Amino acid sequence: MGIMNGIEVVRRYLNEKRYSNNTIETYISLLELFFKYFSEKASGEISEADISDFFHDFIVSNKYSASYHNQLISAIKMQE
Repeated sequence: MGIMNGIEVVRRYLNEKRYSNNTIETYISLLELFFKYFSEKASGEISEADISDFFHDFIVSNKYSASYHNQLISAIKMQE
């Protein structure tokens, strides 16, 4: 399954679970950001070490809030 198809599957899942539109758009935009960061890799090639590097390089280095970090973790978990 391609990344865009996977993101649409997450969107559909969130709609079915009756998440708010704001939550859906937040999760989708976070997933798009995450996969843009890994544009050179297929989603199945992204390792836990890669994810840890992303969190450090993008989230921690840019001093994003803990809630932003947690939203991103939740969005990524839905992609699995």
